[in-house]
Amino acid sequence: MAKRDKKDIEFLSTQSYPGREVEALGLVVEIHTVGLGTFRDYIARIMDILGGRVNTYDKPARKAMENVFDSLQDQAGALGADAVIGVAVEVSPVPFKGMAMTQVVGFGTAVRFLRKEVSEFEGRDGVLPLSEESKRVVSEMTARSGRAVARPTIPILKS
Repeated sequence: MAKRDKKDIEFLSTQSYPGREVEALGLVVEIHTVGLGTFRDYIARIMDILGGRVNTYDKPARKAMENVFDSLQDQAGALGADAVIGVAVEVSPVPFKGMAMTQVVGFGTAVRFLRKEVSEFEGRDGVLPLSEESKRVVSEMTARSGRAVARPTIPILKS
C-alpha cells in the first residue's frame, strides 16, 4: 500500500463519504494529554470570580487538538488512506494530584476510495459498451492520473 501525503487526507464526521465507495483500512486513534499549569489555574480562578471567558486554557487545548489531527493524518497516510470518516473528538479533564490536565482523544476510520474499472458509458436511455481501444485509452488515462476517469453521459436512443 502506497503511503500518502497527509495534506491529501480529508476528515469527515459522517460514517460514509458522499458519492464515493470506500474500503475501510483500519481505525486511527490518538490521545494527547496536556498539562495546563498552576499559573493558568490561578488565572482561571480569578476569571471565575470576576466572570467572563477563560482564555488561558484555549491555547493549550487548541494545540492538543492540532497534534491529535496531525497524528491521525500521519497514521491514515501510512495506511494509504484517501480520507478518514466517522471522525470524533472527545475532550476530558484529567485530575492528577490537584493539577489541571486535559486529555484530547481523536479517532476515525481510515478509508481508501474504490476505483471502478471503466468499461462502458452510461447514458440516460441505456448503456453503450466501449470498444477495446477505448477501454485501453481510458485505462491509460486512469493509470496516469491515479484517479478514475469520469464517464461522460450521452443519450442512447433505443429502437
